[in-house]
Amino acid sequence: QVLSTRESRRIAQREAMLRAAVDLARVGGYDAVQMRDVAEAVGMSPGSVYNYFDSKDHLLSTIMVDWTRAFADRVARRPPSEGSTVDRVVEVFSRASRTLAREQNLAEALLAAVRHHARASDDLAPKEAVMDLLSGAVHHAFDPDFPAEDQDEIVRVLSHVWYALLIGWSAGWNTPEQIQDEIRVAARRLVTPVEQRIATPADTA
Repeated sequence: QVLSTRESRRIAQREAMLRAAVDLARVGGYDAVQMRDVAEAVGMSPGSVYNYFDSKDHLLSTIMVDWTRAFADRVARRPPSEGSTVDRVVEVFSRASRTLAREQNLAEALLAAVRHHARASDDLAPKEAVMDLLSGAVHHAFDPDFPAEDQDEIVRVLSHVWYALLIGWSAGWNTPEQIQDEIRVAARRLVTPVEQRIATPADTA
């Protein structure tokens, strides 16, 4: 599909705003991202920026969704293949945690924005998109014969556990290593009973 000049310009301007917000958040975190500064960085008026994003929380939430989509794509291209199901599940979450930990200011800004945007606007779409994309990435850790319904339940619960742990990390309550340890405990508790149930008929035949 060929885009019109106007559509191409709008896409380019939107991407420039997202990049400017990322740069600001990397330096100073959530508080450093101001719509007037984003506008100045891309050579537009603040009012023009609001034509694309309702607020800085909307802007940063969009970045979080884009980041999670890129992460999910990377996992799909290179899914974990070593170890047990629990090992592979933990590896996916650990990759995500390590990536965010390398950009702490940015990560804290994105997490704060997703929470604030949902609370202020009743718009849960960014949070739901993040969770859906993350869940899709984690599904790559399971063998094809692992029951689909159990997969869905396990991935949903673990995604919420990981998100809660990440909020704790952003508040200084835990480290990425502790997040990994807690995810392993939760994954083991959820995955092992299902694997034992699957194995039981073969063992007793």
